[in-house]
Amino acid sequence: MKAQGALGGVVWSTLSAVSSIALGFGVFVLLARLLSPAAFGLVAVAGMFAEIAGTLARAGIAEAIVQRETLEDEAADTAFWLCALSGAVMSALFYLAAPWLALPFGMPELVPLLQVLSVSFVISGLSAAHEARITRGLGFRSLTLRNIAANIASGIVAVGMALTGWGVWALIAQRLVGTLVSAVLVWVALPWMPRLRFSLPIARQMLAFGTRMLGSSLALIANGRIHEVIAALCLDAAAVGLLRVGWRCMDLIMQVTVTPAAQVAMPLLSRLQSDPPALRARMVSLAQGTAVLAYPAFLGFAAVAPSAMLVLFGEKWSAAAQVTQVLCLLVLPAVPSAFAFTTLNAMGKAQWGMNVTLVQVAIGAALSLLAAPFGVVAMAVSHVVRAYLLWPLVYWLLARIAGLRVQSVLRALSRPLLATLGMAIPAALAHHWLVGRIGPLWTVLTVGAGGAVLYALLAWRLMPDAAEPILLKLRNRLPLPLPRRAAPGSSG
Repeated sequence: MKAQGALGGVVWSTLSAVSSIALGFGVFVLLARLLSPAAFGLVAVAGMFAEIAGTLARAGIAEAIVQRETLEDEAADTAFWLCALSGAVMSALFYLAAPWLALPFGMPELVPLLQVLSVSFVISGLSAAHEARITRGLGFRSLTLRNIAANIASGIVAVGMALTGWGVWALIAQRLVGTLVSAVLVWVALPWMPRLRFSLPIARQMLAFGTRMLGSSLALIANGRIHEVIAALCLDAAAVGLLRVGWRCMDLIMQVTVTPAAQVAMPLLSRLQSDPPALRARMVSLAQGTAVLAYPAFLGFAAVAPSAMLVLFGEKWSAAAQVTQVLCLLVLPAVPSAFAFTTLNAMGKAQWGMNVTLVQVAIGAALSLLAAPFGVVAMAVSHVVRAYLLWPLVYWLLARIAGLRVQSVLRALSRPLLATLGMAIPAALAHHWLVGRIGPLWTVLTVGAGGAVLYALLAWRLMPDAAEPILLKLRNRLPLPLPRRAAPGSSG
C-alpha cells in the first residue's frame, strides 16, 4: 500500500509540475502582451523581497512536520500556531519595512506593492501546517488539484484586471489570489482544526531543524535573483522586466529538459553511494542523456528567439530577444552542473554545493556591477561568463569528492554539442534569411521543423547509443521513418 501511495505521489507530483508550468507560462505570455516591461520589472523586485521574506517566515517549520518520524497531535498544533505566528510577524515587519526596502532602488511606486504583498504571509502562515500534513500523508492528488485551481483562478483575475487597465496591480492580484485560493483549498482538503496548545520544547526542535535549511534556501534565492537586484539598482524597472522575461523562457525549457532528469537522479545516485564507479558512470550517462534534449532545445530557441519573442510577447518585448539568446548559452555548463550538485547531495556532501552557491552569488554580484553601465544585454553576458568561470570549480569538486575524470564528462557531452551546433548554426542562418520574407510565426515553425529533423539525423549518426532510445519513442508515436543505422563493421 505504501509503494502504491509513493507511486501515486510521483504521478500526481509530476502532473502538478507539468500543469503549473503550462498554466503559469500561458498566463505569463498573456500578461506580458497586455502589460509593460516596467510593470514586470517592478513586480519582479517586489517578488524577490517577498520570496526572501516568505522563506524566513516559513523557517523550515513545514519541512520539519514532514520530516518527523511520528507526528503527535501536540506537535501538529504547535506547528500550526508557530507558522501562524511567524507569518503574522513577518507580515507586520514587511509592511513597516516597505519604504526602506524601496529606498535604494529609487522606486517609490514599489512601496504600496510591497505593503499589499505583506498580506500573503498571514494567509500562507495559516495554511502551511495543513499543507505539510497533506504532503506527509502523500496526499499529492489534492495538492495537485489545488495548484491547478489556484493557477486558473489567479490567472483569470490577473488577465481580467490587465484587460481593464489595472496595470501592475494585475500581477500583484495574481500572487494574492493564488495564495488565498491555495490556502482555502488546503483547509477544504484537510478540515483539521488545531487546538489551543503550544509546546516550547517541540517548537525549539522544529526551529532547530528548519533553521539548518534556511541558509541553503536563501543562498539559492540570492543566486537566482542577484542580477535583478543589481539591474534595479543600476538601471530601471524595464531592464528588470526584460531580464525576467528572458529568464522565464529559459526556466521553461529547463523545467522540461533538465529538471525531470535531475529529480530522478537524486534517488538513483543515492543508491550507488557504496559503488563509486557505478555512481560515476550513471552520472555521466544521465548528463549525456539530458544534453541530448537540453542542448538543441536551448540553442535551437536561441536561433529563432527574435521571431519567437515577437510571436509570444509582442513587439514591445523585442528587446528581450537578445537577452534570451545570451542566456540560452548557459545550457552548456548548466547540464553537467545540475548533475554535479545532485551527485554531491547524493554522497552526503551538500555543504560543498552550498559553498559553490555562495561563490556564485559573490562572483555574480561583482560581474553584474561591472556590466550594468553597459546595459541589460551586458548583464546577461556577465551571468554567462560567471557560469563558465565556475565550470572548472564544479569539475574539481567532482574529481576530488566523487573521483570523476573531467575528460569522461567532456567526452560524453561533446557529441550532443556537436550535433546541436550542426543544427543550430544552419537554423540561425535560415532564420536570418527568412525574416521579412514570411511572418514571424511561420518563420519559427519552418526553422523549428527543419532544425528538429536535422538534429534527429545528426544525433542518430553521431551518438546512436544516447539518441536511439529517445528517437525510437518518437518513431513509435509519429508515422515517420527514421534512418537505419549501419551495423558495426559494415561498409558505407
